[in-house]
Amino acid sequence: MINYDLQQDIKLNWNSEVAELTIDNILQNAVEALESKKDKRVDIYTKYVDNKIILGIKDYGCGMDEKTKSEAFIPGKSTKGVGENSRHRDTGYTLY
Repeated sequence: MINYDLQQDIKLNWNSEVAELTIDNILQNAVEALESKKDKRVDIYTKYVDNKIILGIKDYGCGMDEKTKSEAFIPGKSTKGVGENSRHRDTGYTLY
């Protein structure tokens, strides 16, 4: 189940190709995190805070261990093996 809570008045001017790949990657990771869970839920929300737009995507999977968290924004770093889900790799660089 995907729950949406999107503010209607937010307008973005961004590189749609990069944004689409990044969001697609995050959602794919969320789906993978939920594979072994009974309650498969992802929340997607936007909000405007302090002149910044926040896009939140939250899954209710197992989470990341501390090592994985510490390496999440290293360009080119991936927990995926070579060729494994190759379209959905290296999000850290895109999010940096």
